[in-house]
Amino acid sequence: MAPASRILESPKPPGAEPGAVFFETERLIVRRYRADDAPALAGVANYTEVSDWMSDRFPSPYTADAALEFFARHEKALHPTHPTH
Repeated sequence: MAPASRILESPKPPGAEPGAVFFETERLIVRRYRADDAPALAGVANYTEVSDWMSDRFPSPYTADAALEFFARHEKALHPTHPTH
C-alpha cells in the first residue's frame, strides 16, 4: 500500500490573502491568519509552559505585537497551494 499523501486536497487552491480558507467543516474552519487574530494568538501563546518548549526565538511574554511580527515574517513565505504555517 502506498503511503498517504500529507498534502490536503482542496476543491480550489487557497488564496494567499489574509483569512483565505483552506478547508471548512461543520465545526472547523482552517484559514490563514488575519491581523485581528493577534490578540487571540497572544492569549494562548503567553504561557511559560508554551515558551519552555519553543526555540529561544519565541518571545516571552508573548504579546499581540509578537503575533503580528510572526504573521509578517511568515507572510513572505506564503505559497498559495501548499501552506506551511
